[in-house]
Amino acid sequence: MVEPTKRVIENAHKVTFLATEYPKHSLADIIKLLQLAAIDINASIWAAVDLGLITEPNPETGRVEVLKRPDKWQFGTEIEELHDLILYMLEHCAEKETDLDEYELSNWLAGYPTHNTLIALKQLLAEEKIATYVIEDGENIYTFYTTFEAKDKLFARKRFKKDPLADARGKNKKEEK
Repeated sequence: MVEPTKRVIENAHKVTFLATEYPKHSLADIIKLLQLAAIDINASIWAAVDLGLITEPNPETGRVEVLKRPDKWQFGTEIEELHDLILYMLEHCAEKETDLDEYELSNWLAGYPTHNTLIALKQLLAEEKIATYVIEDGENIYTFYTTFEAKDKLFARKRFKKDPLADARGKNKKEEK
């Protein structure tokens, strides 16, 4: 049998990573995240099975089980470059005391395959190079992305006419007494 190419192995690692991050999702759900040609998707799944990374899908649930995580993930240069680009961009935003909300980050990353952005973001979060925080403004909930070093600065508070965290912190202080 022909050995899988480097690209197929990289895609097999992507499938395995997504199955690791989303263990309750079926393979069909994971496939929806992959913006690849059908031949690449099928090859990556078969390679992940052949490499002993995941099981065949369960016929009843459609889920795959992760059998082992590679010692070193091999995602290819696209994700490595995207990883570094996101960090570079968020470092510059932090220097300007700005954090990006999910919508803005999504717009900045538009054009990149969804699976690559998910993997790059999850890696950066796991490596503690970036962080997220949530601000609630009445009924609205916003998630912001920033560098790990700037995570406690909450630069996005400046976007709101009334500081949404001032009341929450005041209530917390009263409750502590």
